[in-house]
Amino acid sequence: MGNLLCSKSNPNHKQDPQIINQVPLSSISYNLLFEVEQKDDCSALAFNKQGTLLATACQSDIKIWKVDEGKLIDQHIILKGHANQVRCLVFSNKQNWLISGGNDQQIICWKEHEQDNNSNNWICSQPFKKHINYVYNLILNQNEDELISCGADHSIKVWKANASENSIQLLYSLDQHQHYVYQISLNSSETQLVSCSMDTDIIIWEKSDQNQHWKFSTKIEKSIKDHGHRVGFLADNLIAWTQYEKGELHIFKQQNGKFVQIPQMKIPLKSQNTQDIYILFPLIFNTQKKVMIVRHNRYVSLFELGSNEQFSIIGEPIDCQTGDNYGTLSKDGKHLVIWNDVTKQLKVYQIQYP
Repeated sequence: MGNLLCSKSNPNHKQDPQIINQVPLSSISYNLLFEVEQKDDCSALAFNKQGTLLATACQSDIKIWKVDEGKLIDQHIILKGHANQVRCLVFSNKQNWLISGGNDQQIICWKEHEQDNNSNNWICSQPFKKHINYVYNLILNQNEDELISCGADHSIKVWKANASENSIQLLYSLDQHQHYVYQISLNSSETQLVSCSMDTDIIIWEKSDQNQHWKFSTKIEKSIKDHGHRVGFLADNLIAWTQYEKGELHIFKQQNGKFVQIPQMKIPLKSQNTQDIYILFPLIFNTQKKVMIVRHNRYVSLFELGSNEQFSIIGEPIDCQTGDNYGTLSKDGKHLVIWNDVTKQLKVYQIQYP
């Protein structure tokens, strides 16, 4: 176990002028609570619903940590099944059921099973291999009967999910994109899906009234001729997207039935004019706390979305010293965990709300 650190961020500390001049400071703060070594490359992390377990990718394996008030406890539980780097993880919100995707083009389901001697065992499903290239992102719907995946084979795949059987079944594929599909996101009412790709397109998908299948709706018009690795719904009428070449986050708002870019809502991100070269660490938005986590290269920035649709920045951007960093936020919005390739550590930040 690592050393406990309590280095609270100072709201009065000098901010990056590029950010502070345009984005006010939030009353929310964070501090570095805990750090522990993980030498194996980590490309994905996920909390369970209760925030009592953290799954971390360890190259081709998955490690399950116990979480106690933000501290990570090594249970020596290693899940083996992937043949190459694990790239994405998603936990069920109903039970300890975990789904992983990786560079081996496979998706695997893992279900916790309590044995008679009170020890816990994770049951591995068969590998499901329908993607023909890396799997980048996984999301579960609220009912958890549908899994949606995307990846480097230019496709979005929709699966029937069954936690009780620890399995998924491919239903159909969405193939409108012409290049790598990096991130997908559902709106809260699950009537729309958004995706972003190397082909520079941001696509809105909608559910058909007839068969409840996702279908192509429209491409969002934007002024920037650039692709981006991160996209996400902040509300049913708001979408955030980060671009590759420049540290800027762009906001699109639904007006008259279509999403329109709102230039005055653009947020500058601390970036030192570097490209966002690493794909992972998807954009995170916690709907309960209205907190957004967004990474651009070596910096991880935290923002609060106010009721007036205005953003304020939470503390200073976290400098990970390298763009090779990955993070996740607990479901209650209280703990942010980041791994990076320089320190080879998992760092747990505690977010404090007024």
